[in-house]
Amino acid sequence: MGQNSAAIEAQNLRYEVAQTEAQTTLADRSFQLLRLAMRLARTQKMLAEQQKAADLIALETASIEARARAGAGRLAELREAKLLVLDADIDINRTRANRDQLIEQIKLDYDLGADDAAHVFEVYMQHRPESLQFLEPADTSAARALRLQLATTTHEERQIKGSRYMQIDGVLDGTMFDLADYEDEYELVGRLEFRMPLYDGGTAAARLRETAWRARELKSAEQNQHRQHAADSELGALRFRQLEREIVESSARLSELENRLISVQARQGQTAVSPLEIANLQRQIGGARTQLVELQMDREEVRSQTLFLAEELTSVLQLKIGDNGC
Repeated sequence: MGQNSAAIEAQNLRYEVAQTEAQTTLADRSFQLLRLAMRLARTQKMLAEQQKAADLIALETASIEARARAGAGRLAELREAKLLVLDADIDINRTRANRDQLIEQIKLDYDLGADDAAHVFEVYMQHRPESLQFLEPADTSAARALRLQLATTTHEERQIKGSRYMQIDGVLDGTMFDLADYEDEYELVGRLEFRMPLYDGGTAAARLRETAWRARELKSAEQNQHRQHAADSELGALRFRQLEREIVESSARLSELENRLISVQARQGQTAVSPLEIANLQRQIGGARTQLVELQMDREEVRSQTLFLAEELTSVLQLKIGDNGC
């Protein structure tokens, strides 16, 4: 009876482990999809900022070219301005290629399009919490799965040990004769059956050693998982704070560049101001805005990673087992 109950308990625990692993797989796939969606959103925002800067640089370059044709400008300025246009076009082409590659990867990995990825990112931005989320290592699904597997080894050990014990079966046979002729006669025969393995070739001992080894491995894996989860959570928090500082610094730099552009444009017409100076400022402002977009999206990626580690990402994305797309 103990052997059978141990086998049933072990099977139930394996089922729980399978359910936990399914949830973990869903969370992992959701996180990978969100990362791709974030990177696609990043490239699209960067592309918009780069195109805006390129258009403004092209406008100033046209002014420089018109002055050069009229003899009021130098060819050296025109060449430098065209280099700015060329650099802006190179940045745009590189970002477009990166965007197309991400779209292709999302299509191949998830059979989704750019609009689907944009929807995933939009859902994330609507429901994600502002503050970072953390989960104790012992409360994670990975730790729970390891504990369940460790409990399974205990039941397997009981099952193996039970296979070496004597088994006693009681059997009772009853026979009743024809009621018309022998209405008061019947026969009962009882017997006991004893079964005991005499020699199994060391199979049980080998299985016990294997189970003990797996138990030690699972305990070690649980300790490693605790350390890794704590380290990943701490690194995520440090990286998030670092990005917050960089965003503040980048915003301050962008504001300074924009104020300088306003000042230069205000002087235009009053003094001889070269359009090349404005084109250079537009180039710098476009780069600063692009950098700010990158930092902001890096911050969101770190935030999503902490949500993933805290096992709250699937609820933020409103996904559950059985949903299409992951």
